[in-house]
Amino acid sequence: MVENKPGGIGMIAAEAVARARPDGYTLLCTLHSQLAQAPVLLKKPPIDPSRDLAPVASISTGVGVMVATKGLPASTFKELIALARKRPVSVGNYGIGSGWQLMVAQLKKLTGAQLDIINYKGTGAMIGDLLAGHIDIGAGSLLGMSGGLASGGLKPLLVISGPRTEKLPGVPTWADEGITDPIFGNLAECNMLLGPAGLPPGIITSLATLVRQSVAESEAVRNVRDQLGSQDTPLTGEALQQFIARTWPTYQAMTKTVGLKIQ
Repeated sequence: MVENKPGGIGMIAAEAVARARPDGYTLLCTLHSQLAQAPVLLKKPPIDPSRDLAPVASISTGVGVMVATKGLPASTFKELIALARKRPVSVGNYGIGSGWQLMVAQLKKLTGAQLDIINYKGTGAMIGDLLAGHIDIGAGSLLGMSGGLASGGLKPLLVISGPRTEKLPGVPTWADEGITDPIFGNLAECNMLLGPAGLPPGIITSLATLVRQSVAESEAVRNVRDQLGSQDTPLTGEALQQFIARTWPTYQAMTKTVGLKIQ
């Protein structure tokens, strides 16, 4: 049974799971960036995600893509940066504190580009303004951007997370454009499955096995992953712990650098 508990950058749902009995029957599925940032974004977070939750598996959100409105006089990443060094370029951001927002902050620092963030409450409103030409660039999942890309209303400029994909032929990655700062790789997004702290190791292993099996055996899951451009397998066990140890400090440090606060 799926129960949606939005709000508090995911902390309403996270607290409910953290307070649940650690028996494997109450789990949390959320963006891992929200868990990483809560201690920095919130004055009084209700829980400590690193202490009160037990990670089970990560589930890829697929390829992330930077796009431009069709009227922008830039059709490549290099042309975008050259343009933004001459005049301000407006950047749609689908959520305060998103990995995309933090990437833009670091990109400004590295290139001197004039990139002005416009915050939205979700991807839908941002895409609407992109298609209408009210803002210049934005970013989101390949699936979320697919309609605008297919219609020609949006132009793909860069793969911001995940590998190059045949669904975006010729579209480069950060590394392809010579941007090797590890911050960009560490701001990769994913969905994460977690349980309450104290979840027995045997239950964690069983749940992680089910997640991996769903990717390999479920036609519905395979179809969604194909639309997202997902190619990697879920992270579990030690690999998941290493991912958290690498990425969460980057999210927290960049959130502090940008000076983001919610309450």
